[in-house]
Amino acid sequence: MKEQKNNNVEVIDANAVDLDTKITFAKPFEFNGQKYESIELNLDDLTGIDLEEAEVEFTTRNPQIAAQTFLKAMSNAYQAIVAAKAAGVNPQFIRSLPANEYAKVTATVQAFLLKRG
Repeated sequence: MKEQKNNNVEVIDANAVDLDTKITFAKPFEFNGQKYESIELNLDDLTGIDLEEAEVEFTTRNPQIAAQTFLKAMSNAYQAIVAAKAAGVNPQFIRSLPANEYAKVTATVQAFLLKRG
């Protein structure tokens, strides 16, 4: 992984990151009466249609934020919708995760979306 440090900020080259698409939760997460210990993000199975549908949902759900968001791949709300599609779950599942788990999931999607070549 290539790293640079600028003004106490660590910059990570997304192309050098091997994505672990299985997110194991620190503790079991309960959603709709069922407990989950992990989630598998099948990001490589997504299609352009999936991403376009995620963009439409993001824009419909968050019109003001969407209008101000230049790069949807940088929005946690958009990333959560993409994660839900990749995992085959309702977006509310992703949004209901504890903050640390939500951050892991959305960071994984962001790295996938920003990865080049």
